[in-house]
Amino acid sequence: MRFMNWLFIGIRIIILCLGLFSVALIIWPNIWQPSFEAIENGTVTSMDYEPDAYEKQLMSIDNNLPHHRYQKISDSIKYIQNLEKFSNHLSFSGWGFGSMGFYKRDRKGMLIFDSTYHHYTNQYIPDSTYFISLPGYYLKMDHSTFRKNDTTFLKYPVITKRDTINHTISGRYEIKPLRVDVRDLPDKIINPYEEKRELFIRVSKSQYTWYLIMMLPIALLLLLLFLWGVILQIIRVIEDIANQEAFRKKTYRRLYIIAASLWGIVLIGLIMKYLVNLKFTDYIDQAFYLSFADFFSTNIIYIISGFIAFCLAHAFRKGYQLQQEQNLTI
Repeated sequence: MRFMNWLFIGIRIIILCLGLFSVALIIWPNIWQPSFEAIENGTVTSMDYEPDAYEKQLMSIDNNLPHHRYQKISDSIKYIQNLEKFSNHLSFSGWGFGSMGFYKRDRKGMLIFDSTYHHYTNQYIPDSTYFISLPGYYLKMDHSTFRKNDTTFLKYPVITKRDTINHTISGRYEIKPLRVDVRDLPDKIINPYEEKRELFIRVSKSQYTWYLIMMLPIALLLLLLFLWGVILQIIRVIEDIANQEAFRKKTYRRLYIIAASLWGIVLIGLIMKYLVNLKFTDYIDQAFYLSFADFFSTNIIYIISGFIAFCLAHAFRKGYQLQQEQNLTI
């Protein structure tokens, strides 16, 4: 009985937390998410553009060359550019767990070109670098990232002049190295307009091991919560209904357990995402931000399923109370 009392208290706390956050999200949509200065429609932007090394080579090709010769040189430059991008691609092994992932790189590739840039050698250098990954980050508009020499750089606009009368702005793009590596999530590969990224922070082996040890109990807790609190309770509820024991105290309590487990998984994930973001704030540039509304939309199935289980539990509880009143009347 004492366990069930604590369970109902926990359910009320979870409902209260999710309810307060939902209300706050409606009243203040930018909760835990920075608000950006919006550029009015019709504004003309003029930003100085600095081409990269490959674009300079393409621009330097003589336009008077025969078309086949021009195309051959252009394709050669683009081919080398793609090779260099491939050599700077992040490739490692590991596993991700919700708000945090753990990865290790055993080697990294390097392209060595000759003086003419027509021939190259692909070399793999042994490398033991450990990463902590933070998925689900968005990048501000007009910002982009690229990798070069095993370093990720951020290209961002700097507005130097704003004319509110003529609705024009001007400025330039600047580049700076980041303290994190950036990789597009699978959603962006499917949808090029998706701005979600995964950030990778380089850590020492001892830090990697420490964070991994800390996350394992939480992973086991969530697994236990799902297996015992959701799967097992659903099986028992089905057995109760099959045995014509639907309107019993243990049945609606099991439905309450299912609702609490589903909402608890969402709440633990939210707390972990916030704490992990808080821990690594110093590493993450302000160009990247989290959208907690996106977090809830990702977990909407758990939230809705928990709500359905809670409503069913309430209905079964009413049925149990009516059955008890009927028995007393008889």
